[in-house]
Amino acid sequence: MLNVSNVLERNNIRTWNTTHAMNDVSTKITDASDPLYTATKLFSDVLSVSVKFIDVIHARIASKHMIKDVLTYNCQLDIDDIQSIVDQAVEYANDFCADQANSYLWSQPDSDVSAPQTTIQVVEGIDMKVAVRDDGKIKKGGKQLLAAELYNKFVKMTTEPLSNKLFVQLLIDKLDMTKPGATTYAYNLRKLDKELIV
Repeated sequence: MLNVSNVLERNNIRTWNTTHAMNDVSTKITDASDPLYTATKLFSDVLSVSVKFIDVIHARIASKHMIKDVLTYNCQLDIDDIQSIVDQAVEYANDFCADQANSYLWSQPDSDVSAPQTTIQVVEGIDMKVAVRDDGKIKKGGKQLLAAELYNKFVKMTTEPLSNKLFVQLLIDKLDMTKPGATTYAYNLRKLDKELIV
């Protein structure tokens, strides 16, 4: 049995009220200089598991859901509880991020759109150009656009669509993603595609 009350208190997360705890987690991640690292560290500190995130909103939603479940278990966790909490938090965040009703969370202010940007063709065989930073890395939102184009080309608009496993590997190879990141992108694209067909 694992008691995580002290860990939560050290992270300045109030444990007596679930709503306060979720707000504390949200603020902690949003205000961090590196939100993705902060969310990953929170999972590591609280549950002793490694969860990698590629999107700040996804990380924040998963972390809030994880804390809610930890408090539901009254901070007393068995090994089986821990994996269940991680799986449910990630799945909840995936569903939340795939919901079109929440797409406004990823919209950019007009000032960012008007700023001059260098756009280049990043993926061979894909005409879409995306903004890149000075170090050559794709700017925020670019990987989402490219992943959608790759999905259309290799899964949706082909006579021999790639399996999920091969599509995940394609995202890893072409967009320099981690396996968990590519898996999340693939899941979200397939889910969105099914929702559009229905």
